[in-house]
Amino acid sequence: MTFRLLPNLILLLVLWGLVRGEDKIEAIRFQGNQSFSSKFLRRLIVTKLKQLLNEVDLDSDRTTLKNFYYNEGFLTAGVDTQIEAGKIGKVVNFIIHEGVRVRINLISISGFTVFPEKKILNSLNLKIGDYLKTQLLEDANKRISDLYKNSGYPYVEVEREIEVSDSLALLHFTIEEGPISYIKAVKIRGNNRVGSWTIIRATEIRLGERFSQERLYQAQRRLYATRLFERVAFSLLGIEEKSESLTVQFDVSELPAREVNFGIGYQLPPSRFLFGLGWEHLNFLNRGQNLLLNSEFTPNFKGDYELNLRATYRVPYLIKTPLNFATRPFLNLANLAGNRTFELGLETGINRYLGADWGINLSNRFRVVKFSYSDSIQTDTTARGITNSLIFNVIYDSRNNFFNPNQGVYLAPTLEIAGGLLLGQNDFYRTSLECRAFQSIFERLVLALRISFGAVTPYGRTSVIPYYEKFVIGGRNTLRGYDEKAIGPDSIGKEHYGDFLINTNLEIRTGYLKNFGWVFFWDGGELTSRLADFNLSGYQFSIGCGLRFNTPVGPIRLDYGKRLRNPPVNDWGKIYLGLLHAF
Repeated sequence: MTFRLLPNLILLLVLWGLVRGEDKIEAIRFQGNQSFSSKFLRRLIVTKLKQLLNEVDLDSDRTTLKNFYYNEGFLTAGVDTQIEAGKIGKVVNFIIHEGVRVRINLISISGFTVFPEKKILNSLNLKIGDYLKTQLLEDANKRISDLYKNSGYPYVEVEREIEVSDSLALLHFTIEEGPISYIKAVKIRGNNRVGSWTIIRATEIRLGERFSQERLYQAQRRLYATRLFERVAFSLLGIEEKSESLTVQFDVSELPAREVNFGIGYQLPPSRFLFGLGWEHLNFLNRGQNLLLNSEFTPNFKGDYELNLRATYRVPYLIKTPLNFATRPFLNLANLAGNRTFELGLETGINRYLGADWGINLSNRFRVVKFSYSDSIQTDTTARGITNSLIFNVIYDSRNNFFNPNQGVYLAPTLEIAGGLLLGQNDFYRTSLECRAFQSIFERLVLALRISFGAVTPYGRTSVIPYYEKFVIGGRNTLRGYDEKAIGPDSIGKEHYGDFLINTNLEIRTGYLKNFGWVFFWDGGELTSRLADFNLSGYQFSIGCGLRFNTPVGPIRLDYGKRLRNPPVNDWGKIYLGLLHAF
């Protein structure tokens, strides 16, 4: 009996599968859509190919499409659906009745006394002839509100009225300004280890200043920038009574103030192991000061090594001013191919952030370098020098992410003056400019560009710039496909140096898929004794590609670069392994 039922059961399952297959969606089509492509509209709906036909999803899609058209200015748009039988399934037709698209014909404002009408109109980002898009209207309301709230009026209310006639709309904003308010107190809640005074100081909010919503958001960003807090939120006390004196309350959740970092890795080229150890205290002396100790050791099996020791002590708001003080002692020891280097120095300076994107810095750099040559042919096998200089630089940084930016610009012009009244043994001027730009293209690609210039010129007692104050180019971060420090008119062994630098880098970066991404790059650069020696015919360049693996501390990169200008015989290119993008 069981064996007789088995063929019938299989037949029923096959027939059921065929019936269910007829209910699957074979095609999705759009009709009547003139303003938006079918490909674009298909992204908005939940109904998908090869899925079973679902009436609930179709109802939802009709509503979605109708709302989308309404928000784009098609106030009378309608959407119908029609189901047809296809060759192997169902064909879903969305029939769009777009109707007339409404444009703004007049914008008027009433209730304003604080600002002139022209200033309010200019803030709207709306103009006569624009389509009546819901997002633009909501944005206009917010822009008026922000204009007032950033100027001391926290109680402002904005209402919007629309009158439509055929394809034209009359838009009217009514403003209720409310009273002006000031900050009378700042309170902190949720802090255990970080003192309230330290937090209030970091906000840079002054008692008695006029209320500003943007100032509060800036204060929030400053607190996050200290890296002491996991969460920062603010609220206003007394706003329900529309008081002219407000208390700002910051609620914070603290992060651990101390951390130890230890890393082991391998880098190439040059092929060496990498050992790193660091310790950092972000709330030193419980005053929001920062102390960082860092060491890095890179040996190989041939006896070569580099040892770098760094320390940073940072004091924010020096003498209760918005200036940040930092001092950075450093010690570098190296033994590479028998060439031994000893470098000891100290950098001390002050900096000030001028806004969300701008900052300035003035610092002093004192540096002692001793270099011993292994080449016995050299008449002077030991070089020693002392540099004492002042460095001034301005930084503009609008990148939206430090590790993986896809938008923004980084610009850093720098001027350095060494010697003269500062003494030391080296007199020179150094100017440099670095510009990085990032732009998303085609949704999942990022175009990244870097251009660097540098020039160093001797004066006074110095006729020739010592090698350790010159520029270098070539290798993992500047000109891939070339050896480290491989380009330049002056040389010590395999290392080359020069006084005038140009470096250009272009990368196309893909988005990350399961933490993996690709990079395609073009690097170029030249290093000469002076600007007059620069010639495009001698400009070095390379191309290559790389793999990126994204981590919480930045991408790990594996790059392959091949030089294109006069490559040596049997040059198959070079492979680089490291952390973070080249720029």
